[in-house]
Amino acid sequence: KAFDLVHTLKGETMTLGLGRLSKSSVILCEQLRYEIYGEEMLQQFQKVRKDYEKTIEIIRKYRDSQQ
Repeated sequence: KAFDLVHTLKGETMTLGLGRLSKSSVILCEQLRYEIYGEEMLQQFQKVRKDYEKTIEIIRKYRDSQQ
């Protein structure tokens, strides 16, 4: 289940050209694909989360500037 969700995130971010989030989700996707669990994967999950939050922040700022 986690792999499917991260794989979808990876695909969507690549399609939209969301570089930072795309790069971090690619790494997490590969860790899940090859079952590389542990501290390294948890750190990558936190990186994806941080990149996601930053991406949302940028989108909201852009949206608010257009109103």
